[in-house]
Amino acid sequence: MYNGEKEIGEEVELYLSDAFEQPQENPQLELRVHVINMNFGKNENLLNNCSTLYKYSAFIVKTRKYAKILSIEDAAIKSIDESIEEGILAQFLKVRRADVMKSILTEYDKEFVMKDLQEEAKELGLAEGLAKGRTEGESRFSRLTEFLLDDNRLDNITVCFHYKLFSYSLSSSCTINVTI
Repeated sequence: MYNGEKEIGEEVELYLSDAFEQPQENPQLELRVHVINMNFGKNENLLNNCSTLYKYSAFIVKTRKYAKILSIEDAAIKSIDESIEEGILAQFLKVRRADVMKSILTEYDKEFVMKDLQEEAKELGLAEGLAKGRTEGESRFSRLTEFLLDDNRLDNITVCFHYKLFSYSLSSSCTINVTI
């Protein structure tokens, strides 16, 4: 059963091998999972014939709605309280309230952590890209300097050291073959 926010069809097949870092044509181990989307608007026949799934989906919709405008903890409290008042999984929520709260908070913490990790990876990638660009720029500048020395263009070397922007336009006009 699937109730995530990512859009998927009503029913999908997922394969363990799709998660392998190096795809294999015929993996030695394969796990196939049949996933049924139980979000509202998907598999309505299933939801209409299973009141517990229907109510669970209604509870999830309510929680997501409040999570957009409240802290996740306040959203969980409000959706649990409202669901109990409206008879949506009321008995279960009364008995298992603390477990449901913990589950909601854990799931949203996981999403927060994943977003935070993505942001860190983005920043790390940017820093690595800048460092690589700096290294490549220094290498290009060094090659330009060697070219100018070989061509006995000492005046241009002096200008390059004082005006970095000029060095880039000069290197383009000198047709130096720089391999990156």
